[in-house]
Amino acid sequence: MTRATLTKMILGVGALTAAVLIVAWLFGGFEGLSDHGIGALVAGTAGAIFLGVALMAVVFISSRSGHDQAAYDATRFHFEKPPPADD
Repeated sequence: MTRATLTKMILGVGALTAAVLIVAWLFGGFEGLSDHGIGALVAGTAGAIFLGVALMAVVFISSRSGHDQAAYDATRFHFEKPPPADD
């Protein structure tokens, strides 16, 4: 994944998050909340979405780099040994 593609994905997720929050605001989703409550809701929503996207990106990058395969091979070798016999 190139840096330009990653930048486009981050901007796309940011735009989608902003669109969802604007639509919620237009339909009265923030009524009854104080300014601090609205700020907390917006920050929490944006933070959760960005955290989820970032963690999924790390999973895909790790998978493509070969680190996951090395860990899989190491655990497979470890657990394929027969258990020791108890005498």
